Amino acid sequence: MSLTNLLSIMLCFILLFFHSNHNITSQIFICCCITHNHNLTQTNNVFMLDTFLSSSKLLNTFTGHTDVVRSIDYSTFDDCQLICSGSNDQTVRVWNFDNNKQIQSFDRHSNYVYCVKFSPYHYHNHRQNVICSSSSDDTIRFWDFKNNKQLQIFNQHSGGVCGIEFSPFSAGRYLCSVSYDNTIRLWDVKTSKSLHIFNGRGYVRSTIVIKVILLV
Repeated sequence: MSLTNLLSIMLCFILLFFHSNHNITSQIFICCCITHNHNLTQTNNVFMLDTFLSSSKLLNTFTGHTDVVRSIDYSTFDDCQLICSGSNDQTVRVWNFDNNKQIQSFDRHSNYVYCVKFSPYHYHNHRQNVICSSSSDDTIRFWDFKNNKQLQIFNQHSGGVCGIEFSPFSAGRYLCSVSYDNTIRLWDVKTSKSLHIFNGRGYVRSTIVIKVILLV
């Protein structure tokens, strides 16, 4: 398996650590949107695997997307375990992990959804259940999936937005985005303002760069 393929897998994997009384138990699972069958192929389902079983037992499958799933994220809200996903079918979906049911679907993006993240800022500051998504339609959007509405839209990129990352400080108030317009932008989620633009000389796409900027 090539390094490129390995990185492709890792970008679509999330590790799920299940907690019991705030202590991490021995249950660690992988949730993924890529399968490996001789060749790496993307799928329109999200799978959950128990990696500690020799058979890598498939525990859950979340179905509903009609095209390739590009991104997934996991979080807990009010003791409810949730997974969100973004797809080439131009939708953002939210799933209840405990019963495998789809809670909500948003279809206002006009092109592929590249990245989805649960928003720590909205939850910690307003107790809102919000997903942030970025798309090939050049926009970043915030969705209140409990009340089924769009809260914010950032539309200053002039190319598809292929990666987003919330700051690990200030309760996630700041968001960094990377785009095919060869820029990385830093946003204030509270004010919806673009604070800084990092211009690239060529093709900018690395989410690793985003993490470095947020840690500086």
